Amino acid sequence: MRLEGTAAHKAFSDAIAAARKVLEVSTAETQPLLWAKGQHHLANALRFSAERTEGEKGKELLLESTEAYRSALGVVTRANEPDQWAWLQGNLAGALADLADRTDGRASKELLTEAVAAYRSALELRTRDTDPEGWAETLNNFGSVLITLANYDDAPRAVEYLTEAEAAYRSIAELTRREKRPQDWAQNQSNLAVALNGLADRTESSKSEEFAQRAAAHCRAALEVRSRNQDPQGWARTQRELGNAVLDLASKNFGQQRAAWVQEGLAAFNSALEVFTRKELPVDWAMTQLQMGDCLYSLAAQPLSPDRRASLKHAISAYRGALEIFTRDFPRYNEVARNNLYSARKWRSRFWGVMRGPYLFWSALMTKW
Repeated sequence: MRLEGTAAHKAFSDAIAAARKVLEVSTAETQPLLWAKGQHHLANALRFSAERTEGEKGKELLLESTEAYRSALGVVTRANEPDQWAWLQGNLAGALADLADRTDGRASKELLTEAVAAYRSALELRTRDTDPEGWAETLNNFGSVLITLANYDDAPRAVEYLTEAEAAYRSIAELTRREKRPQDWAQNQSNLAVALNGLADRTESSKSEEFAQRAAAHCRAALEVRSRNQDPQGWARTQRELGNAVLDLASKNFGQQRAAWVQEGLAAFNSALEVFTRKELPVDWAMTQLQMGDCLYSLAAQPLSPDRRASLKHAISAYRGALEIFTRDFPRYNEVARNNLYSARKWRSRFWGVMRGPYLFWSALMTKW
């Protein structure tokens, strides 16, 4: 049972206080393993509390959490406590990734890079044979961090991260069969789509289109299992990825299929926004607006696109919506949304400047005659 609100705050406050008491009576010198266990419990409680705490206070809790994990790892080694060491590495990686979400620029990238290294360490001991469930969970989180880290690098480095993420999710797919674990299977299908959409964005020509096609196929497969009634947020996330994939396909094609892809992509994004409302789930709403803006901007950038003006207008509107939520409390997404909005507005000014010249010429000519 997941605690919420005041009950959750009290439970985590009590857990933090209990862990601190253990650390008051034990030291790394006199009772090293007990002290390390206290640091581990403290780190976990701080991290869980940070998930429910916004702003600088939440960031401070995560900083203290990562310090506690590192302190425990100063005592717990791969040689003396291999299982505990692997768990600590995985938990440290998760806390670093959470902290990266609340940090911007180079510092965020450094935290994600450290998280990737910690996950690699955990996966050295947490294998499919020894701990299949722990292995799959760690590999899933590892893939997620690789995808996020790819956003900080240009090709080919970003492609390497995304390719490794796809490989991680495909390894999990061998364990999560649709007939035995349908919801886990659907989640994995959706995760594969995220990695493939990232690859489609960073590769060219036919290879890019192939990645987008595969991403769309994984989304459609996931939606055969995921339903809005049973798993509304999972369903909405998959709809969002489907929107990314098919609008990407539309931006690369000008045949008869293009109109159908545009229609399917916008319908998928709108379906996601029926669940990700600004009032109930503002961060997911803003993320959907940001991704929809990117897709629409790509459509508008195509020289032969028949709906350039409408696509650009809606892209700018979507970026503005995202920025209403992604303030500087969300540094990474705030920077992306601001940069993309600036580029879209600049492109609009340049585009209409080019179009305005011929329009004024013919208007003047017609007025003269």
